[in-house]
Amino acid sequence: MYGGAPFRAAAHLDRLEASSGSIELPEVPRAELEELASLVLAVTLLATVHDDPWNIYVWMIFMGVGLAFCFATLGTLVIDYSKPGETGVAAGMNTIMRTIGASLGAQVSAAIISAHTLPGTEIPLERGFTIAFTLSAVGALLAFLPTLLLSRPRGPARQPVPEPAQ
Repeated sequence: MYGGAPFRAAAHLDRLEASSGSIELPEVPRAELEELASLVLAVTLLATVHDDPWNIYVWMIFMGVGLAFCFATLGTLVIDYSKPGETGVAAGMNTIMRTIGASLGAQVSAAIISAHTLPGTEIPLERGFTIAFTLSAVGALLAFLPTLLLSRPRGPARQPVPEPAQ
C-alpha cells in the first residue's frame, strides 16, 4: 500500500524448501507488514535520495504515514500475540519500549548530527543527517525482520477474560 510491494511479494511464499525437507513458513500478517515496510522504505529513501526539496517532502509524508500506522499496528500485534490475561502487561511493555526506543533514537541521531558540523560552527552538514537516517533505516529494518516470523494465532476466537465476582 505505502511502498511495501517487495514485502507483499515475499509474504506470498508458502513453503521454504530445505535440504532435509520442507519447512512451513508462518502466515505473515500482510496488512501489518505493509505499514512497517513503508516506514523502512521512507527512512531508506530519505537517507539516499534527498537532493531536491520535493524528495524530502514526499519521503517525510511516507514516514509520517508509516509511523502513524506502525504505532497502531504494534498495539494490535501486541494484543493478538499475548495471552488474554496478559494483554494489559503486554500493552504497557509496548508503550515503555516505544518510549525508550524513541528517546534513544533521538539522542543517537542528535549526537551524530552534532558531530558532523562545519568546522568552527554549529551548522550541521548533510553527512550527519545522511548517517543518522541510514542508521535509522538499519534499525527499522532490524526491528521489522522479526515480524516475518509471526503467524496469526490459530484456534478458536479469543474470549474476553471474565470479571471476578464481586
